[in-house]
Amino acid sequence: MSLAENLRSFRPENGFQFADLYTVVSLGDDPRTVVISDGNLGAERAVPCAASYRNRAVGDVVLAVQLSGGPWLVLCKIGPADAS
Repeated sequence: MSLAENLRSFRPENGFQFADLYTVVSLGDDPRTVVISDGNLGAERAVPCAASYRNRAVGDVVLAVQLSGGPWLVLCKIGPADAS
């Protein structure tokens, strides 16, 4: 079962289309956004963050979701990029 399917089964009303872990590769122009990547070249995107993700830093591993309407949102920090 995918991460998005697990989230949907936990809270089906949230309407997540897709969810995965990403690495923050830079901070956005807007202080409420970060630029995330899944490690593929050219697969970076600026994404707004939930208010709970405050101390944003390059290298953070974050949970990002695509909502049912199509927009993306970073929900929270999972850990640093070098966490084992």
